[in-house]
Amino acid sequence: MKSRKLFCKILILFLLSSTFLCIILLKNENQNDNHKDNYVSSENLNNEFVLKSANGDALNQSSIFQNTSAIRRGFESIKFIVNVSGFLYANETKMRIDFTNDSYSIFNMSLQIGTTNNFTITYNSSGNAPLGLQIVSFIILNETEDQLNNRTTLRYFTIKSNSMINFNSSEYLRGEYLLADLNDISEKFDWSLSVVNDTVSPQQTLFGLGDNVLQINFEINESFNQFNRFYYIKVELTEKPPGITVSEYFKFFVRNTVPLIIQSTVKFNPTSVFRSKDCIVDLNVSDVEYSAQLINVTMILEDPNGNTLPDIELDNNNDGSFTKTFSVSTGRPAGNYRVKFEAKD
Repeated sequence: MKSRKLFCKILILFLLSSTFLCIILLKNENQNDNHKDNYVSSENLNNEFVLKSANGDALNQSSIFQNTSAIRRGFESIKFIVNVSGFLYANETKMRIDFTNDSYSIFNMSLQIGTTNNFTITYNSSGNAPLGLQIVSFIILNETEDQLNNRTTLRYFTIKSNSMINFNSSEYLRGEYLLADLNDISEKFDWSLSVVNDTVSPQQTLFGLGDNVLQINFEINESFNQFNRFYYIKVELTEKPPGITVSEYFKFFVRNTVPLIIQSTVKFNPTSVFRSKDCIVDLNVSDVEYSAQLINVTMILEDPNGNTLPDIELDNNNDGSFTKTFSVSTGRPAGNYRVKFEAKD
């Protein structure tokens, strides 16, 4: 009897010890997770890196040189110099720009020639860089890529456009006209205008709009063969001397409307029919964007018990009208059938 009690006491102590051990292990694991600061670099770096620590002192504003507060997109650049002498074992510095479109890029800075503590970079904006006030911060690393600063010191600069287009609308349908004005453009530029489907290669030019024109007027026609997407007016700017060319892009949206089944044209012949006997349905569809050949119409029947029959696709007459001869099998119940039509382009 005593040995049984002793065994129970040992078992209880063992269970308590095991529970305590599990709690401690879980807590330590969570503590380790709280100190992880994973950071994925942007495409501007050759490879990805992980910052092992985000703790550290703030970089002094006096340690940062910035040569301007605003640049013209595509034609002008901005230079930064960062002195890292206040950080022991600083080995490299990176610059991060948080853009107004919620994207960011990280750039490697170079050690300034003739110095041991100054890192420098010159940023050249592309022709489609986001406009507006951009946020700049710096990442100071040691040889093992531990972060030495807390990246709370910020600088700012503005990317300005070389031109601006004011549209009469933000989105358009097939058959509507896009009207726009080109303004805020310097006299030092010549320019040409065109409509393109993308800002990057491969890029398709839909049509040109002319050289050195300020008013834009064209129809959203069959050249726009895709819908619910952005297209762009491309402004190709050439600085008269020394002849540098940069392209800027201004987007507009071309959307699709759902084809409209004209209810007054829906006809069943006959309107009452025996099971397994033929019935003919006719209707017309209106769609301002697509040609009639690209529209599909489906008929969905529901029997009196609420069961759905297999979809029936109507025949396209290629003139906006659709027809179909169909029948209901003898196994289906007699009564009133609910009919639904769906038109897609």
